Amino acid sequence: MIRKILLRLLHIIKSDSNKGFGIHSPFVFDFVVNVLNEKNGYYAYSEIENVSSSSKQKKYLKLLYRIINYYRVRNILIVGNDGDVLLDKIIPFCPSLYIKRIDNLAHIGNVDNYDFIYVAVDTNDIHCSFSRDTIIVIENLFDYRQHWKSVKIAEIPSIFIDFFDFGIIFAKNNFIKQFYRLIL
Repeated sequence: MIRKILLRLLHIIKSDSNKGFGIHSPFVFDFVVNVLNEKNGYYAYSEIENVSSSSKQKKYLKLLYRIINYYRVRNILIVGNDGDVLLDKIIPFCPSLYIKRIDNLAHIGNVDNYDFIYVAVDTNDIHCSFSRDTIIVIENLFDYRQHWKSVKIAEIPSIFIDFFDFGIIFAKNNFIKQFYRLIL
């Protein structure tokens, strides 16, 4: 417990600006300003607050909702069928999504059909190649920190954003590999 608190404090100290100052990537700056720090209320925010169990979970679910809306996600792959997938709480508020669920990444074929991959299980198999833009969210990042490190060294041209409790990978073929630490 104390280790987690100290690591979170270190993450806060080393994190990049949440306001966009000092972030040189135009894509990440746009993400920080228009998605992470979006202040306008969405119509589903009141429903999301009703299904959330904590203020931290509310922030996380609202961020996922904003990502899905801002990047116009239509095809979602959820990895992990344990029934405790947080993304399931906001799916009813996004009516035009196609969602596929699998137990683990070993059962996946072609990931090019998905705009958004939500990983809710312990895995280090995210060594796929992407021929189109894909957003990958890895839940419980603190618990799977070693897997995050192995994913970061994979040959995926991506932007990696570490939020300490979860991580987001923006896999795009025209990106150079970049790493950021942010706070939600």
